Amino acid sequence: MRLAGCALPQPGAVSQVWLRLAQGRPRRPAVARLAVLDLSRLNPEQREAVTTTEGPVLVVAGPGSGKTAVIAAHVAFLIDQGLAQPSEILAVTFTNKAGRELKRRLASVLGESAQEIWAGTFHAFALRLLRQRSGHFGFEPDHLSVYGDEEDRKAALNQALTDLGLDPKGQPRRAFLDAISRAKDRLLWPEDVGETDPELAGIYAAYQEALRRRNALDFDDFLLFTVRLMEENEEVADQLRETYRHVLVDEYQDVNLAQHRLLVLLTAEDRNLFAVGDPLQNLFSWRGSDIRYLLDFQRDFPEARIIALEQNYRSTQVILAVANGLSAALRYGQGNLWTANPPGIPVIVWPAEDQQAEAGFVVAEVQRLLADHVVESAADCAVLYRTNAQARDFEVACLEAGLPYGVRGNSDFLARREVRDLLAYLRLIHNPLDVAALGRVVNTPPRRLATIEKRIRDGAEVTLPALERDFPCGLKGDRSRQALRDFLDTVGTLAAMAARSSPALVVAAVLEMTGYEAWLRSQEDGEKRLENLAAMHGLAERSDADGLADFLDEISLATDVDTGAIADGLALSTIHAAKGLEWPVVFVTGLEDGLLPHVRALEGLGNGGGPVEEELRILYVAVTRAIDRLYLTYARRRSVQGHSMAGAPSRFLTHVPADLVAGRAA
Repeated sequence: MRLAGCALPQPGAVSQVWLRLAQGRPRRPAVARLAVLDLSRLNPEQREAVTTTEGPVLVVAGPGSGKTAVIAAHVAFLIDQGLAQPSEILAVTFTNKAGRELKRRLASVLGESAQEIWAGTFHAFALRLLRQRSGHFGFEPDHLSVYGDEEDRKAALNQALTDLGLDPKGQPRRAFLDAISRAKDRLLWPEDVGETDPELAGIYAAYQEALRRRNALDFDDFLLFTVRLMEENEEVADQLRETYRHVLVDEYQDVNLAQHRLLVLLTAEDRNLFAVGDPLQNLFSWRGSDIRYLLDFQRDFPEARIIALEQNYRSTQVILAVANGLSAALRYGQGNLWTANPPGIPVIVWPAEDQQAEAGFVVAEVQRLLADHVVESAADCAVLYRTNAQARDFEVACLEAGLPYGVRGNSDFLARREVRDLLAYLRLIHNPLDVAALGRVVNTPPRRLATIEKRIRDGAEVTLPALERDFPCGLKGDRSRQALRDFLDTVGTLAAMAARSSPALVVAAVLEMTGYEAWLRSQEDGEKRLENLAAMHGLAERSDADGLADFLDEISLATDVDTGAIADGLALSTIHAAKGLEWPVVFVTGLEDGLLPHVRALEGLGNGGGPVEEELRILYVAVTRAIDRLYLTYARRRSVQGHSMAGAPSRFLTHVPADLVAGRAA
């Protein structure tokens, strides 16, 4: 593999780790000698990565190269050699799932001491710090709310626009929120955008003030405030550097400016940054990730060691040859994946007449593989696609065939009305200044408080303390006044309970004491919605959160909520949601120009080919999820907005070596 700006060592380069160990900082007492840390099981490049313990290191890890095992072994080696205590190690991942998997691996090697290692996402680390230190910015840390979705952010923006004397309904609110989010990703504050866009600067400043009055942060604030905290408060910065002497980060190819700046600040003293990434798996430029931080690693860290992991332990050589063929068409990072696994069977390319026929072929093929005992369960197979909209045809085909399935990458669960209602109650109990939460639940279920609900919706900044202070708040009828009194008393009782009870008990109490569960049971679709609330209660029961605040943080940071999907079913997933996963059999579907590559990328062909190259990396990631069998399918015709349209096979199929392809299922 070749990286622009990075000179890779020759395979088998001898590590100088023992010399550096002898000359470095005095060793700390080892927690316990780790008999299970067997370096002989690693290949030479993995061993070099594990035992390189000082200074910046970039591990360029191809798919299936054992990177998680290397990260876990590197941490264990640091502790085993007395170079760090578990509490001195910070391991940053991009997803909650990756964080959980790393913790599981560490626990298998380190036992109970693994609990002292902080492992989680950038945003989880930042929120944890701000829970302790947001008073620096005028917030009340113990009762901080997180505005993690668009509806909450829009409520704060409506308040900001009202404060500026503007009618929110007449403003491009979606565009304003997007612009504010992009500014925060670039670490720009309102005063930083004032010269180029004074209108946005004013709205951005008013939006931040509305959040502050509600004692709330939005998701983009986490890194923005954390970086500024470290830049402005040397005591905090020094304390963090002293606490975390070794920083590890996975998926380094996906870091953005704010994340990169945070890593530089954290490692400014010891320079012990252990970064793992792959330029061929950069898929998230649309949300600010910048692959240049990986490509220019040695510019930022001139003394860095670069180690390439190219031996694949997952896939057959045929599948890897297809992946190498795809990567050869990219401008940088061409892969040279290889394996000691068997060669495997040819890849199957299957053209279908339309998307229904494509879905029918996939389901029939899964049933054939089950009948022939090629796979033990439908869960050994996955259907990957570029867009969520493609899932429906496969769901219908599975239902018609009686084949169990589960949809991954479906973020709708937390957006469901009843789930949002429950979370609003929990947030209000935690933070009485949360206007958005109050507006959502003050009259849900209906309790004769529609007047107050409308005031909040129209821009009035009504809070629980204000309702207590101004009771009866202009309500005329006795029943409305009593309803408000009962509501305030109930929330107060729940808040007192939350201070001493588990999240699961608080969830159950909210549903009962507010009357929400009984009301929902009376609704036409109540039973189905109650199932979703039962799933939320299950999440609370399984949570390791230490109290309501921690549980709310878990939910606000969640990107992959497990609600008990069918464990033995065919996996249906977007390619983005499948990153980091693997299956014995993988169907990559919808390989047509306009889907993969996506039409938006094709429209941007004039931009140096960057968008189309990212689409090719998406296909590369999809292909490398397969262990034994790979299918590439496309439809000759596809229905788009009710119109059947002829399609062209994806241009990316021309990069698949013809001698590795079979034209039919085998």
